[in-house]
Amino acid sequence: MATDDIITVVQQNRLRQYGHVLRKDEVTRSKCMDFEAEGARPRGRPKRTWSEVTEEDCQTKQLCKEDAMDCRKWRNLTEDVAY
Repeated sequence: MATDDIITVVQQNRLRQYGHVLRKDEVTRSKCMDFEAEGARPRGRPKRTWSEVTEEDCQTKQLCKEDAMDCRKWRNLTEDVAY
């Protein structure tokens, strides 16, 4: 399996999960999206967060949060993510 195939599958799965989170009720959504881990960060550049990566994927694919509210539409828009 080529590296590009693996990257595409990971991006599809990430966007599919992001759609699930956006369709959840407000309490559950805020717990998932606003979670901050306790403790000190290690030295160096901070790692990219899940929210940052999914927002970048959505901007690249030109998706908005309203698209995620329709499950079938979101699935069709995110099935063929290619970079």
